Amino acid sequence: MSSSKVRRAAVALLAASVLLSPLQASHAAPTAPGVTVSHVTELESPILVELNRVRREHGLRPLRQSPALARAARAHLRALAIAGQFRHAWPDGRRFDRWITWFYPAEGARFWAVGETLIWNSAGLTPKGAVEAWLHSPPHRHVLLRPYWRRLGIGAVRAQGAGGVYGGADAMLAAAEFGARL
Repeated sequence: MSSSKVRRAAVALLAASVLLSPLQASHAAPTAPGVTVSHVTELESPILVELNRVRREHGLRPLRQSPALARAARAHLRALAIAGQFRHAWPDGRRFDRWITWFYPAEGARFWAVGETLIWNSAGLTPKGAVEAWLHSPPHRHVLLRPYWRRLGIGAVRAQGAGGVYGGADAMLAAAEFGARL
């Protein structure tokens, strides 16, 4: 299946969802002097729990944790923070529908779909606050409440000294990577 349909909403939130065939590629994590990015594990599990609570409230199946999608979320957030960017594309410009296959390939699936929601702020981030922000944005809500998702990977990082859109302020970033392979 192939589609380049990507839904995006930018402010401090981004959402994307695509169906496509895999593209194999290599990737490297960028580095930048003066930027410190640390993994914030205490946000990840609670965001997954909160997203599954919301899905159950809407009559949807809960999603199982995916280590591969969690690695994708963490790597993408780290790369974005170091590059001072906030978008679905990898900092080198590779679109979401290309770089996500590094982590979550279709590999013989009859149906394969992926989606991503991103959020950041400089005042701190809570699991409930992240999910509520996504739910109040129509493109994010659409991604979160798709019935065909099966797997979910959450990533969260703290960036200190990140430039670009983060303006050198400390920032908390979170990503939810959704997937389905049937």
